[in-house]
This record gives sequence, structure tokens and C-alpha cells, in this order.
Amino acid sequence: MDPNLKEKAKKLLQSSKNILLVTRMHPQDDSIGSLLALGLVFEKLGKEISLVCHGPFTSSLSFLPNHDQIGTALQDKNNFIITLDTTQAKVSQFSYDFDNDGNKLNIYITPEDGTYDSSHVETQIKARYDLIVVVDVRDLEDLGPLYTENTKLFFETPIVNIDNDHANTQFGEVNWVNPKAATTSEVAFEFISSIGEDLINENSATSLLAGIIAETKSFQRPDTTSQAFNVAARLIQAGADQQQIIHNMFKNKSLNTLRLWGRALMNVAFIPEEKIIVTSVTQDDFDKTDTSNEDVLGLEEELLENVGNADVVVICVENKEGTDAFIKPISDMNMHRLNQELRGVLLHDRIKVERKGVDIEEAKKEIMASLRTFMGKTDRT
Repeated sequence: MDPNLKEKAKKLLQSSKNILLVTRMHPQDDSIGSLLALGLVFEKLGKEISLVCHGPFTSSLSFLPNHDQIGTALQDKNNFIITLDTTQAKVSQFSYDFDNDGNKLNIYITPEDGTYDSSHVETQIKARYDLIVVVDVRDLEDLGPLYTENTKLFFETPIVNIDNDHANTQFGEVNWVNPKAATTSEVAFEFISSIGEDLINENSATSLLAGIIAETKSFQRPDTTSQAFNVAARLIQAGADQQQIIHNMFKNKSLNTLRLWGRALMNVAFIPEEKIIVTSVTQDDFDKTDTSNEDVLGLEEELLENVGNADVVVICVENKEGTDAFIKPISDMNMHRLNQELRGVLLHDRIKVERKGVDIEEAKKEIMASLRTFMGKTDRT
């Protein structure tokens, strides 16, 4: 990492007043935990912040501070600025009002001496934000419409890029990227610590620890490093509430959700020669347990814990428009190539496949055939 990166990051923060913090479409809890922690730290520094993630998203971290402040689209993208040159005449009085119909704003400026005319006035449109912090994003395209509909903002505004993906395209003025970290929350902790570790309080520490616990599956993932444990220990020392995280993320499943998961476990099949776990959740399952699609979140981990060792988990979910399938590779395989094979949408560590107008059994057969084709190829990593 560039030794000058720390000073460069500090200068960008010192010169900024309004910071936009964004993360990927379909974020993981690691993305959300990092985003919230950074927002809390920047607020502590006296900055105005906006937290944005494009479109609706699901998260098990709704218990964290500021979670309800995460917007799904940019608001107030630009400021319209009127500049008056007061070099020749200082301002004596200033006021404004609206016309009777409320459609026109009138601004009244009275000089102490002399006069003002149109040559003293300039107008400009300026982005509201003077810094963008992008979290857990390999490439700006991963932001979806948040980026494609606001490209000018991203081209004209300095960007701090915080991530742990080795494939990160280094798109920021400051690229705080550490591929050796198991989670983005660890990298966010490094970034905050470089500014001043005393900035981390109980709430921001809890947010970062929640991101680490979620991404490492409570430190059970094989790629969890010693650094993750070290950062977790420092966060607990800083006041992170581990018990609150465990209770809200793992011990507060409703009875209806547990009933839904029970039905999914009854439908499960394990294919040992291919190490695939597959199950189905039908509309009847949702109706009889009074649950919805959001209650499927976290089912992959439950299947892995109860069924056995697998390379891939497949969950087919029936809906009114057809079938959605969620494919989560556990082993090291090329997610982008698998996504192309399945014609799906990449959601960070899983793939969503939509089959509109296709019933659940037909969709399952098609997806399993495509998955077997991919896994049967000699070079799939």
C-alpha cells in the first residue's frame, strides 16, 4: 500500500463537508456494516453524510444505528449557486420571498453604497457532494443505476475506494484496497484507524464487528484469516456489543421463519457425487407459514449446517411470476463464468436466476442441468 495514501486520505477528508457513502447493488451485511461504521465516523468528524445503496435490499443488520437512513436513490443531486460580486459594494440587507403562485423566488439585496447590476451576478450548478466514499465495490459498474444515471457526479467528485477484492479496478483517487483481508469491514477498520483509532466508538465498532461476523459466518469460513480475529478483538475492546450482534443475527428468527426453513429442509436433496445441495420453497410453503421471500435470507447457511459438506447450494423459490433460484458456490469457482452459464444476476457471493413463466420443477431441472454442465468442464475456476 502506498505510504502516502494515509496523508492523501486525510487531506480529502479535511477538505470535504458533504460526503456521499455508497455500496454495491444487492449488498452483503459486510457491505452494510462497513457503510454504517464509516458514516458514524464521518459524522463524528462533523461531516454531512448521505448513505445510499441503489434499489431495495435485504439486510439482517437493521438493529444497527443509522440503518434506516440508507437511501435507495440519490436525493438533491446538485446545488444551484448564485454568486454576487460584492467587491465594489458591500451588502446592507438581504431578503427573499415567492410570487403569489409560489413558482418564482425573488431575492432582494440592498448595497451599503453604490449599485448592483447583472454583471455582478454569476450562476453555477455544483454537485452537493465534495467527496464520495465507495465501499465493497470492485468496479463502479457494480453500483448499478446509482452510477450509470449519475456518471458526471462520479467523474467530477474525488472518490475514496475501500474494498478487499483482489479484482478491484482501483478507480479512486484513494484506493484503500487490501485483498489479504477476509472482509471489507476489516479494511474499513484499517482506514478509520489510519485517520485516528479514537474515532471508533461503541456503535461504529458494533457495525464493523457485525460485518465481519456476517461475512465470515461467525469465523467459520475457511478463508477467515488471523487478521479477522485480531480486528474483532480490537473492536470488542473498543466497545462492540458482540451479544447484541449474535442475538439479532442468529437468535431472533421468528417461529414462522423457522417453520419455513423446516419445510425447505424436508424438500432438500444432497447429490454427494457432485456435492450439490438443492431445495425448493413453493408458494404453498409461504402461504402455510405466513412468510415471504425475505424469510429465505440465511437459509443457505442452515442447509450447510444440517445437510453436510457441499460445493454449491441451490434454492429454488416459487413466486407469482415464475421461479427465482439462488445459487451459492462454496468452493472456489469462477462466479462470473458460472453466472454467464446460468444467465443470472451476480449478487456478490451468490447468483440470482430468474425464470419468469416457468414452474418451479421445470426451472429446477434447467438450472441443475446448466450447473452440471459448468461443473463438468475441466476448467471452471
